[in-house]
Amino acid sequence: MPNDFDTSTLEGEARTIADTIVAFLTEREGEAPSGGGCRAFYSPEAWEARGEDYGTESVLVLVHDGGALAPYCNYDYGAYGAIDALTEALEAHGYYVEACTCWYSAVYPTKAVAKPVMVQPAPVPAVVNALTGDLSAALNAARRATHGVPDGGTCNFDTIRVVKLPDGASEVDFAEAARRAGLHAADGRQISPLINVQGAPRTVACEAMAKVLGACGWGVAVHYVMD
Repeated sequence: MPNDFDTSTLEGEARTIADTIVAFLTEREGEAPSGGGCRAFYSPEAWEARGEDYGTESVLVLVHDGGALAPYCNYDYGAYGAIDALTEALEAHGYYVEACTCWYSAVYPTKAVAKPVMVQPAPVPAVVNALTGDLSAALNAARRATHGVPDGGTCNFDTIRVVKLPDGASEVDFAEAARRAGLHAADGRQISPLINVQGAPRTVACEAMAKVLGACGWGVAVHYVMD
């Protein structure tokens, strides 16, 4: 399996920064990071050779489209604590991350660079925080449950179907909580585990998530779909 976070093609400070990010993610997530099939690191030269417009004068380009880096770089995930943690980790080495688009960012040295002023987000409703916590706990349970489970060679599209939300929660609250937890809610009530697994591990992931959400007062059922 390709290593999406391979740093061996990089040199100098780009390699140092990339290795720092890999170590940071591994320690924070408890496992080696994955890019979901996307190569995570590019030198500015390699990035320019692709014909890209932004980040070509940076030290390192980070591609985080759906991978482990996404909540640490993309504000759309709403994981502000994760973004702050990566910011602090890189600032300790004299660098900062600047968003280029929603799927990639670039790393620059902090010296002689004016940092942008960040606007504080509006307070999050308590019900959204509660739903986000439930979904995050379910996703973590799925990660633990699938560790070491063999693929089995079968492709499936199992998802979790939300039949009933906890008391006091609306569809809008659920959609926002799913976004903040880094989950995709298709058709309003269908949740994909989104942990880069298929076959048997995907089924195990969905069942683990359904168990946690059920214990939190959600009405859920696993929707089994085999390809």
